[in-house]
Amino acid sequence: MKEIDYPDMRRANNGAHGMFMKSVSERLEKESEVMKNAVMQRAAMALKAAMEEESLYLGRSRKSLLTDEIKTADKERDGLLTGLRATVRGLRRLPDPEKAKTAQELEVMLSGNRVKRSMQLDRETGMITKLTEELETTYASQVSLLSIGLFVSGLKAANERVKGLIDERSNGEVERKPAAMQQARLRTDAAFRQVARVANAMAVLEDEAVVAPFINFVNELVRRYRQQVFPKRKKKAESTKTENA
Repeated sequence: MKEIDYPDMRRANNGAHGMFMKSVSERLEKESEVMKNAVMQRAAMALKAAMEEESLYLGRSRKSLLTDEIKTADKERDGLLTGLRATVRGLRRLPDPEKAKTAQELEVMLSGNRVKRSMQLDRETGMITKLTEELETTYASQVSLLSIGLFVSGLKAANERVKGLIDERSNGEVERKPAAMQQARLRTDAAFRQVARVANAMAVLEDEAVVAPFINFVNELVRRYRQQVFPKRKKKAESTKTENA
């Protein structure tokens, strides 16, 4: 009687683990006769869903979950800073002498700040924090006179959002991502075991010839992983020799 051999997938790294599950899931979808079994259909759907979730976490472990959000917030922040500078520059041409002079003073202050988009993200964030603090305190009267408070408050909020996302990414990458990936792997392993149980049961209770090609495929994949992918276990004698050396 044919049956699927259960591999210890804990020995596979994340990439190899994901590829194994993807191969099994894709092969199962091609087994039209096997997929006529209602129980196998549910098991296959569960495996595919778990595998796709694991694949998502695998990608996220390489690229932070928050990277895109940081880019979006940074772009918004840069746009507000550019708009603030352009507005102040334009206000220098006002026919009101007092406001024109105030705009000139603020332009000098903004030019001296020298915040650039090409800066390292943390450095840019720190400089914008200092800039908004000065605009809210030292230059508060000028900001009020020129009615550019919305620019300042918007820039401050966008900058704080960038800082918060950077902090969240720094705190979360080490603590949450590996744990989330591990849990995703466990769910995929459980889904695979259910597929294997159903396939083995079909070999006994139904036509073994129908499910045999799928079982053979999985067992060959398991054999190859054991030989080529899983790290080799040291023999007991070699291990003892190493310890005594």
